[in-house]
Amino acid sequence: MEENVTVQQLSQALNQLLDAYENLQKKNTDLKKELEDAQLENEELKEQVSLLSSTTTEQTSEMDAMINRIESILSNAPIMEEEKKEEEESAETETSPFFDNSLEETTEQEEEKKEETAKDQPDLGRMQALLNGFNN
Repeated sequence: MEENVTVQQLSQALNQLLDAYENLQKKNTDLKKELEDAQLENEELKEQVSLLSSTTTEQTSEMDAMINRIESILSNAPIMEEEKKEEEESAETETSPFFDNSLEETTEQEEEKKEETAKDQPDLGRMQALLNGFNN
């Protein structure tokens, strides 16, 4: 009788071990599936990061090109305007019936015009700082 009880206890223990082994196998399968899903998601995220990085690089280069164009336009524009104004002034002076203007009057007018053009010219330093803020 004791042998039947012992065999029965061993059978129960063996069944518990087999159930535990089956549960571990299921968990292992689930964990492998989760790992595969996480690896696929990681690859997708890496692709997205790469795409965003290349897009950011392209946008940065485009912004730099636009900034360079703006700077060149801004740096050339005042010079061209001043040259045109000087040409117009010299043409007006040559054709003007009031050619006997004194030297003081012309220098005062030139100083006033320089001050006006200085007011009209944009502050390149501030513009550069603003544009650099857009890059960041």
